[in-house]
Amino acid sequence: MDGVPVLKETTPFRNVALMARRGCAVCGFELAHGNPVFRVFTEAVETKGDAQAGEVGEVVGDVETIRLNRGAVDRDVPMHLSCALYSAQVCPYLSVPTAKLSSGNSHLPDHVRGGAAVFGFENFGLLVSAADGFIDFGTEGLKVAYLGLVKDIPYVNGGDVADLYAAAVVSDSAVIDTSGKRCFWSDSVQDRGERDRAVEAAEWVVGGSAPARVVDFGGVAYKLFHF
Repeated sequence: MDGVPVLKETTPFRNVALMARRGCAVCGFELAHGNPVFRVFTEAVETKGDAQAGEVGEVVGDVETIRLNRGAVDRDVPMHLSCALYSAQVCPYLSVPTAKLSSGNSHLPDHVRGGAAVFGFENFGLLVSAADGFIDFGTEGLKVAYLGLVKDIPYVNGGDVADLYAAAVVSDSAVIDTSGKRCFWSDSVQDRGERDRAVEAAEWVVGGSAPARVVDFGGVAYKLFHF
C-alpha cells in the first residue's frame, strides 16, 4: 500500500466503495458470501444532565427495535465478527456505557452510548429511493439494510467480549481470505483512484439493469441492491 491509511474516514463515499467490494469496515478484507455480517449497535441515550452521574433521559437508539424487527437500517457498513468485537473493545464510544458523543456529531450530538450489542445478520444491502433511483451520498442519506438477525451479543463494557473476541479471531481465520485485495484505502493517488472506481461500480449497478427488490421502510419505497 502506498500513502498513509485514512483510518478515521467514515464518509458515505467510502462506505459505498466498501459495499461495492464487500469490504469489511475495519480490516478491509472481503466479507464472504454466505457468511453472516456484523455491526455494533447502541441505544444512544439523549443526555438530560450529568451522564457520568447517571442523569440521562430518553433512549433514542435501536437495540431493542432491531431485536423486535430482526433487522436494521444504518448508515455504516458491516464487519467480520472478530472486527466487530474488536471495535466494541477499543472504540472510546462503543467500549463504555457512559461514553458521550460530541456536540458536533452530525448524527446524534451529545448522546450517551447506553446499552450495546454486537449483532450478526444473514445479509446486507444498499437501499436506494425507488422514486429517485440514485445513491444519496449526503451525510444522512446513505442507508444500509441489515437483513435477518442471526446473532445477538449484548455487552456493557468492552472487556466483557474479550474472550469472545479471542475465539472469533480463530474462527474468522478460516473464513477471511487475507490473500485477496484489501479495501483499506490510503491517501495515495492510486488508492484514491481504486476507491473512486469502486464507487462508480456501485453507481453502475444501481443505475443499470441489475435486479432489485422493492421494499418498504418507514412508509417509503426503496430498491434493495446486493453486492
